[in-house]
Amino acid sequence: MECRKLIKNNGFTLIELVVVIAILGILASISIPRLSGFRDKAEEGVCTSNMNQLEKYYVNYLDSNNLDHNDSHFEMAKSEMFGNTRLCPRKGIINWNGDGVMCSIHSNQDNSDDDEGGGEEVPYL
Repeated sequence: MECRKLIKNNGFTLIELVVVIAILGILASISIPRLSGFRDKAEEGVCTSNMNQLEKYYVNYLDSNNLDHNDSHFEMAKSEMFGNTRLCPRKGIINWNGDGVMCSIHSNQDNSDDDEGGGEEVPYL
């Protein structure tokens, strides 16, 4: 009678590892294009927030110094508040148009809730 030793193998087989890597690759290829819209929305949010802050600061600046709007006053207030920091991540030009602060890139877009890859809304669980 022959004694056979049963070797217990606790590792994964090559096929199992290849299948898992393939599944992860498929999931990544599905999710990565959808994430590109989030970056655009984040840049727009940064620009909008900076414009709102600058507008409030500029109106207060004019009121505190008893000044009327002038392009040089706007540039002075903008440099006092933000220095050399870029207000728009996409290098948009920030100007005062009489009604408020406008960005040459983000102010011209409509604010409709179009889905340009930003993902679907997920309800709270």
